[in-house]
This record gives sequence, structure tokens and C-alpha cells, in this order.
Amino acid sequence: MTGPDFPDAYFFRAFCFQALGRLSEAEASLRVALELMPGDTVYSCELGHLLHQRRDWEGALVRFDDAIQGLHELRSIHGAPTGASLMGMSLRDWHRRALRGRGFSLIELGRLDEAEAAYRQALALDANDTRAQTELNLIAHLRRQGLEPPGAFDDRAR
Repeated sequence: MTGPDFPDAYFFRAFCFQALGRLSEAEASLRVALELMPGDTVYSCELGHLLHQRRDWEGALVRFDDAIQGLHELRSIHGAPTGASLMGMSLRDWHRRALRGRGFSLIELGRLDEAEAAYRQALALDANDTRAQTELNLIAHLRRQGLEPPGAFDDRAR
């Protein structure tokens, strides 16, 4: 028998596995959590972050898009207020995190225009989002220099 918090056990298990560097086990736990709660914003963001660590930019992009879709559904179907929170972060903060993760994936895929749009959306939610602004500066630099995206994960997306 399971309750509404049951998927969280898999999430916290994944968190522990990730801290131990056991990414395969962390990924498996997050995927179980998502099977139990499809489209969950928190689980999708965390799996997206883990996929960044594995350099699976396409897979991460899908997960961050799922997180954003989950937020839209939460707001429209359930009428969740903007100030509501998930795992201690506001829905707005989760939205910004998902947008930044999306942007990071898009930079790594060389899709700079789409990445820029994602970071601008994050800034529209919070004009003081320094992570989004830093990434916009990176995009501007890449364009000025005619450089390819960096292609290396360095935890910028969090």
C-alpha cells in the first residue's frame, strides 16, 4: 500500500545515491518516482539535472520541458496559487529552475536562440536571477566570438 508521499521516498533515495556518485541508481529511483507521479515538476527537474551530469542534453531537455508542463497543469487544473511551494521552493522558483535547465541543455545543443528565450523567461519571473543573466552573458560571448557552446557540464544549470 502506498500513500501520496510514497514517490518522495524514491526522490530522497535518488538524492542520496546522487550524493554518493551512484548516478545509475539515482536515475533509476527518479524514474520510479516519475512513474508513480508522471509529470511531477520536482522529480523532472532533478532527473534533468542528473542527465546534465551524464551529458544527455536531449534527455535533460525533455525532463525540463516536462517540469514546465507539470507546473502549467498544476496551476490550470488544480488552481495552485503562485505562492504555493514544492519541496520548500515556490512554484515560481521551480519554474525558473526548469527554464534555466532548459536553457543550459539548449546551449549545449547549440540552439542559442532558444536558450536565450528560456533565460529571458526566467528573468521575466525574477529580474534578479543572476544565474539566468550569467548564461545570457555567455550566449552573447559565444555569439561575439563565433564559438561553439562549451559542451562541458559545470553545474551552471542549478
